[in-house]
Amino acid sequence: MRFNSTRCQVLQITNKRKPIKASYTVHGHTLEVVESAKYLGVHLDPRLNFNAHVNTITRKANSTRAFLNRNLSHCSRKIKEAAYTTFVKPTVEFASTTWDPHTQCNTCKVEQIQHNSAHFVTSDYHRESSVSSMLNN
Repeated sequence: MRFNSTRCQVLQITNKRKPIKASYTVHGHTLEVVESAKYLGVHLDPRLNFNAHVNTITRKANSTRAFLNRNLSHCSRKIKEAAYTTFVKPTVEFASTTWDPHTQCNTCKVEQIQHNSAHFVTSDYHRESSVSSMLNN
């Protein structure tokens, strides 16, 4: 079996302000040091605060929701709800027990997806409309 060094990376996880810089080699190949790495679908960063992961999933979920909005804008509420639960919700909830947002900023980013999706499903984009009542319905 042949070793593929391009697929291997080093992610140094530490709380230190000045982490120890080290280079790692495997079979004569120096491994690349990265600031964030994807492992089993979860983006890890050196401080394990999951900012990189939340940014990635919110970007992907918003893009998916916008695509559905462009293509299903004239469909019924039932179809929009099925599309949301099929394509957007799993993206946001994947491995959520691992990266559960503990900062207010990350929590707001994730909740904003749910609010935008509620507007999409109900086709109610008025500023005065209550998102809480949309989510309850």
